[in-house]
Amino acid sequence: MFREELSVFLSNTPTDISNSPSKDLLNLEEASIYLNLAPSTIYNLVHRKEIPYMKRTRKLYFSKEELLKWIEEGRRPTQAALDAAAQAYLNQLKKR
Repeated sequence: MFREELSVFLSNTPTDISNSPSKDLLNLEEASIYLNLAPSTIYNLVHRKEIPYMKRTRKLYFSKEELLKWIEEGRRPTQAALDAAAQAYLNQLKKR
């Protein structure tokens, strides 16, 4: 009975911990690999408060989700998107 319950429990338990909530936090080395940046570059970004980070007991931690949002904030619009926005603005001015 116990062995069957244990077997069911273990079969339903994820074995890949990379998707667990605790792996959402990265240390400096992991963030360096994730962002493909040198640790010294990350230290500079932290010093200038340009990158989201957490600090506990003199160690830096980074959230994968926050790093991804930080990267996406740097997205630049394409020329087509800029042209469409300019055209929409000009059309709005003509309607006045």
